[in-house]
Amino acid sequence: MDKLIELYKQHIAVVGWLPEVLGIFLLTAGIYFVQKIFISNVIKRSLAEKNLYINTILHAVSVPISFTIWIVGLIYIAITVREYFNGINFDLSWLETAARIVIILTVAWVFKRIIGRLEYNLVNPIDGRKPVDKTTALAMGRLGSILLIVVVGLVLMQTLQINVAGIITLGSAGTLVVGIAAKDMLANFFGGFMIFTDRPFKVGDWIKSPDKNIEGYVEHIGWRVTRIRTFEKRPLYVQNSIFLNISIENPSRMTNRRIREQFGLRYADMEKVKKINDEVEEMLKSHPDIDARQAIFVAFNQFGDSTLDCLVYCFTKATKLIEYSYVKQDIFIKIAAIVQKHGADMAFPTITLDLPEQALAQS
Repeated sequence: MDKLIELYKQHIAVVGWLPEVLGIFLLTAGIYFVQKIFISNVIKRSLAEKNLYINTILHAVSVPISFTIWIVGLIYIAITVREYFNGINFDLSWLETAARIVIILTVAWVFKRIIGRLEYNLVNPIDGRKPVDKTTALAMGRLGSILLIVVVGLVLMQTLQINVAGIITLGSAGTLVVGIAAKDMLANFFGGFMIFTDRPFKVGDWIKSPDKNIEGYVEHIGWRVTRIRTFEKRPLYVQNSIFLNISIENPSRMTNRRIREQFGLRYADMEKVKKINDEVEEMLKSHPDIDARQAIFVAFNQFGDSTLDCLVYCFTKATKLIEYSYVKQDIFIKIAAIVQKHGADMAFPTITLDLPEQALAQS
């Protein structure tokens, strides 16, 4: 009988913790699913009410809360199992420090997700407000992330009882060495900082440089490189330090596109040039796609080898290439119609042979 009782006690010591562990697991899973449903419903409500900041915070805390629930559940399971193995000596002196580190990292995780979600919501607002420029939101997000990393790093070192003052002193002494070794990286960093502060261009802009063979649409602005998609649809990676030393033209910010073209009339139409130019100028001033606030003129420009060259100068309202090209085409067609209306014609290269009368008589 005593042997049976001893076997029963051993059996309980081995498997007796299973029901309690299973209960803790089911309770943890239940809390997890309840909070998921609750947060999901609150997020839907915040979207319906177009509450930007509540939506940002809920999205930020949803995943870390789920993570924390399971971590706490696992800790309770470990404690429960340990109680059934009292004979084993567990050293848990590290547990308090580990718990603090987990709390610090979880809070940092929440703030990182808040920064990321806020950056997204500023560019894609749900409350109907004007969206923030993508480049500005990106710069704000990255500065916030850098500040968060610095603060979390200092707090972690303090938690691990690392001498922060000594590290700062050592860092100050090694600044010169690091600066020399990482001068290119620092130049790229300050180049990126210049782009974010001076904003010579932003994501989506068409840029080109007269100093370098750089032209295309800006796809991404990083702290080290900027990615540009060329018109051949190839990615071009430009180090940010280059932008500190070159001129950048940003055609995306132009207010108008200029038309500066010539058409040539025949020398036989010399007396019709003035009337044709006046009518073409009136047509441009009344054209719906030409900006009448800008300079508009049509004038006889020069004597060509075979043409009387007339200059057309005006600005279109359209700035995109395709729209501009169609406006330009329409203007050229109307100019040709005006020339034909006056009985004139466009000139083309000709050669006139002037033969003496004696040579003509002999022929």
